[in-house]
Amino acid sequence: MPQFIIYYALYLHVYGFDIQSSLLVLSGLVLFWLVIYVLCNYKELISKYYISYFFLSIFITLAAILVAFSQFAIPMSYVLGILGKVLAVLVIAKIAIHLISIIALMYSDLKKDAYIDALTDTYNRKKFEEVLKEILDSKNVPLFSIALFDVDSFKCINDSYGHLAGDYVLREISYGIKETLLQEHNNGQLFRYGGDEFFVLFRNQTGDKVKAIMDDIQKDIYEKDFIYNDTLLNVSISVGVSEIREEKSLKDIIDKVDKNLYVAKANGKNQVFYM
Repeated sequence: MPQFIIYYALYLHVYGFDIQSSLLVLSGLVLFWLVIYVLCNYKELISKYYISYFFLSIFITLAAILVAFSQFAIPMSYVLGILGKVLAVLVIAKIAIHLISIIALMYSDLKKDAYIDALTDTYNRKKFEEVLKEILDSKNVPLFSIALFDVDSFKCINDSYGHLAGDYVLREISYGIKETLLQEHNNGQLFRYGGDEFFVLFRNQTGDKVKAIMDDIQKDIYEKDFIYNDTLLNVSISVGVSEIREEKSLKDIIDKVDKNLYVAKANGKNQVFYM
């Protein structure tokens, strides 16, 4: 918009005000920004069929020139000048599409790095805290439930088989849970909070419903064969579940579900506790 105003101001300064000319200039500027908007929003489609659009643009331009040439006494040099400008605009458009694609890809990568845990390819702690804050600030989520789990005796796995074995366990658990959440369509989101601790957030789901979901997940993990370097690892998780209806702070929510996880651990591990 600032460039738009500056350009039009310069035009008025040089040529003075004239309604017809001003409308043409303003229309041209609006058309230019419309082209930029289309390029930004449909860059993939335009890139895919660029050659087709290129020849279509040439055809339309030539047709318009021929019509104008047949109706008015237009010098050939002027016609060639218009054609050259059209070709230049098309080349610039191609470059713009390429640059926009690069910028969009870079932005996507930066956004992924900011919110995705590199090891497990799940959302990270930062994303969890932002999503939870959004839910707490929103009036559209009257209730939600949250599950916190960690891997039983995870330190023993690392100490006995190495940290790569621990990484393998975390990746397998994350992949399995994400697949389960995706298949059941229960609005569940998985987040790695740190180490072997994970949160699962469920919008508009009661605690009883989430406990049943986590019971199935806990049993699936316990029954799964985790084989690392031809060694069968004994893997299980303990889970705490809380239902949130009234307004609470982020700290209060985490403390509440953490206490339920502690009870699950104290009761013998490899289980889900909800109260």
